[in-house]
Amino acid sequence: MIFASNLPEATRSPNCSCSWGTGNTKDKAGVVPLERRLPKKPNDLPNFESSFQRFIARQVQSYGIAVDKDFWPDDTKKRVEATGTFELEHKLYITSRHDETVKRIETALGATLYFRRTGSKSNSSLHVELVFVFGNQNAIPYTRWSDGQKAFCYLAILLDDFDPDILLVDELENHLHPAYMTSALELIRSKVAQSIISTHHPHMIFSELVDKVIYVDTDRNNPVTNPETTLDYKKLLSQTAPRRRFVSIENDFGKVAASYKLFHHHDRQLLKQAALVARDAELMFYEALCAAFSPTPLPAASGSFIDTQTKQLADLLSSIAQKHTDHPEFSVLDFGAGVGRIPDELGKDARFRASSGIHWICWEPDETHRKMLQSKTSGSSKVTVVENLDSIVRGSVDLCLMANVIHEISAKQFAGALCQMADKSVGGKPRLAILELYPLIRPEKFAVPYAPTDLVDLLHTLEFECTYQLLQVHGVVAYIVNARYSGLSLELGKTLGAIERLWLQVRARAIKTYRARLGVANFTEYVAMLQDLTTIASIAAYELGDWP
Repeated sequence: MIFASNLPEATRSPNCSCSWGTGNTKDKAGVVPLERRLPKKPNDLPNFESSFQRFIARQVQSYGIAVDKDFWPDDTKKRVEATGTFELEHKLYITSRHDETVKRIETALGATLYFRRTGSKSNSSLHVELVFVFGNQNAIPYTRWSDGQKAFCYLAILLDDFDPDILLVDELENHLHPAYMTSALELIRSKVAQSIISTHHPHMIFSELVDKVIYVDTDRNNPVTNPETTLDYKKLLSQTAPRRRFVSIENDFGKVAASYKLFHHHDRQLLKQAALVARDAELMFYEALCAAFSPTPLPAASGSFIDTQTKQLADLLSSIAQKHTDHPEFSVLDFGAGVGRIPDELGKDARFRASSGIHWICWEPDETHRKMLQSKTSGSSKVTVVENLDSIVRGSVDLCLMANVIHEISAKQFAGALCQMADKSVGGKPRLAILELYPLIRPEKFAVPYAPTDLVDLLHTLEFECTYQLLQVHGVVAYIVNARYSGLSLELGKTLGAIERLWLQVRARAIKTYRARLGVANFTEYVAMLQDLTTIASIAAYELGDWP
């Protein structure tokens, strides 16, 4: 038994004699007779036929036809005369667009409500029938509605007409899809001050629209172990009802468990599956947190095809190399080379196999990863792994590559790297190829993601000429910036100042986004929120000197 309340201030004696029973009544309620007199019922009982007659009267009245709604249910002649202007059978007429009951029915059931006049004058069987028209213009007359559609329509029209203060409902869930159950509860809460509903359905029991749930427990006789073969039948004029106990479900976990068992076994499987999905999402979130504090450089993928982001670099390197036919080798400084993912990925492209003229100068600041890279490339004449940037010959580098690196180095490190690259580049004019993802696929402990336009604006400020390309990869933007320095010389102070000013803008955006976030609905939004927080924290750590 559940209780749903929407209690206004008392302005009248409660109208509490409204009962609920669909059964056969709902099956014929939406085909409203025009020439048959309605059966008489006590005035204090709801009469579904009268309710539907008054509902149809309102729809007829919306077409400018004079209707007396109070006398309409009892006057067959006036009903026939008023509907005489509507064509028989093959014409549908839309219900009033201002009728609140119509709006509720259409919203809940997802169709437009029409009516039509049916029957024959010759055999006195004229009716008005409700008709649903769906988005595909498929018209469904009331006689072909589902039981759930009929039950909801019946409830909506009856509540609107009778306007009870207290509603008693036995097994409201009968015939209703779970979505219709929710709509029915919403309708009841909006129309009725106090409702008491008996139910066996967990969708009703655990609904957030229910204020209180009472579990009704009964004492039942156990089956006889060895029943007699034959018994004399005795008709009892009355029998004692089993003893009942009423327990608030919120105070008894056993009753909660018993209510949960009311779910059909397939529903329980869905709940278990949902729980597994939720657990997996929590695990993914935990793994994302762990990865943020222990970033590991990725090796090349195991497949035989080059990855999408590196393909952008391959095209750029190929176009640059074709312009350097005057000397046989083209040198690339891979800044932050990790374990050599980029050269390995490029090796999958026919243009960059063993015969390629590219010489790789790889620098990796992490000693462990650098030793792994040295071990892997020890027999290659095409790869040189350097201990530090100072060991690179000045003016020997044709292209400086920073692949998914700049987001994880501080402003000082980025400014210093640009100036060192200028020193090592041919003619002191560094040419850059910067690959990045925006936003990052996962948050990192110290990281400031660069939007492609932010990075290009920064490089323009530092007197680089830039072009860039964008590509969607796994829900983020993979981009490559091709930049060439056109100024006289890169100054460390000017470069650092430009980067730090950009970081202030990035932090302001992250704070604004975080402030506007009302909540998180899925794992993707969790990651996005975490990235906002790590961006804010990373820049704050840099300002405090905790990220050198």
